[in-house]
Amino acid sequence: MEVEDQRYQIESFGSDEVRIYERTAVEIDDDMFLEVYSVSSSSATLRLYEDYEEYLDGDELCTEIIDEGDDITDMCGENTDVITVNEVDSSNDYADIELEGFRVVQYFTDEGYESEWIGGAGCPDDEQVLTKQTSIFYPHLDTNSGRLDLEGNRIRFLDRYADIVDVDEDTFSIEFQAEDYDLQDGDEFEYNDRTYNVDLLFHDGGLKRIILTLD
Repeated sequence: MEVEDQRYQIESFGSDEVRIYERTAVEIDDDMFLEVYSVSSSSATLRLYEDYEEYLDGDELCTEIIDEGDDITDMCGENTDVITVNEVDSSNDYADIELEGFRVVQYFTDEGYESEWIGGAGCPDDEQVLTKQTSIFYPHLDTNSGRLDLEGNRIRFLDRYADIVDVDEDTFSIEFQAEDYDLQDGDEFEYNDRTYNVDLLFHDGGLKRIILTLD
């Protein structure tokens, strides 16, 4: 069993500023993805993609270099509204972009198998056992920057949901099935009498990726 690139929307924002790091992206209106491809001392190079699949393939609609303080309307001739580059920071590899609307999303891939029930009649359904779940967040998960305060929002976590409590530089805190967990890279997580190895990838903005692998 493998189900790839399932989408879960964590939060939707109206007109607001978002910090995007080099070679990362954010989902905007009409399911398009806007990537900060690179930043210099005074400008940001932006790429627009028709959808998530095109983003993964690197098949952009167009590339635009926008100076700090400038904006572009309907980039690539698409309905992007106004995109403003408020600030660039080449030493920390990010640009602060003001958008008319964007979403924080999770794309996750589940791998596993079906465990057959071998008991008698009236037995429960066969169980789906996850052996690996890979989640990538766009643009990232954050609770502390003042831009993406996602505390209390939910993410998909294994075959259920977890509430976001806190994200700091090396710890992801969640509430899962009424229990609190502080997860760090390399931890083990117990669920349904199974042990999952936790692989977390952080950058300066927050949490970018979670991989849970059955031990």
